[in-house]
Amino acid sequence: ADLEQGVYTADINIGSNDPDMGMVTVPVTLTVGEQVLQAIFESNSTEACVEEIVNYYDLSTGGAISWEWTFEGGSPATSTSQNPMVVYFNPGTFDVTLTVSDGLEFNTVGIENYITITGVPEIPGTPAGENNICTNWASPTQYTTTGAANAESYIWEFLPAEAGTILSNGLTATVTWTLNWEGIATLKVKGYNEACGEGDFSEGFE
Repeated sequence: ADLEQGVYTADINIGSNDPDMGMVTVPVTLTVGEQVLQAIFESNSTEACVEEIVNYYDLSTGGAISWEWTFEGGSPATSTSQNPMVVYFNPGTFDVTLTVSDGLEFNTVGIENYITITGVPEIPGTPAGENNICTNWASPTQYTTTGAANAESYIWEFLPAEAGTILSNGLTATVTWTLNWEGIATLKVKGYNEACGEGDFSEGFE
């Protein structure tokens, strides 16, 4: 339990395994002062995806009994809950402010650019490149995409697997064809970012 403000004293008796040593008594004094009212907060994440729930936690000291939050770009934009949940529907970097009160005094903390919200990767452009390949002699073939907003990297898919192998590097992928393979192969690509994960695949290139 929390101790009330004041001075506390106690004696601690320290014994020894040595029978020739007596008991030693050590006096201890503990002073508990008044905590200063200070607004402090944290969240479960400072980088999140659009529409992801962000949990904010009040860590204030000094006996706060009321809370006033302001969430730039968030929904709700304000809250009087101690530990609110907030959703952001648009990408961006946003400020957060918390004001607390103990019923007599107020204290405010505001952090600029506290949280960064990222959008889901958009659909990349359909891959482009050579679409008629003679696999009895063809050298590796390169394909490209125009990319996608909010994508940090790209995931390529080449099917069927027996048609060859694919080596991708961002907006570019190189296909090494299986010798004398015949048929229709499909190549597509999707974006990825750490906050939101994978987006949707592009249309397939055949």
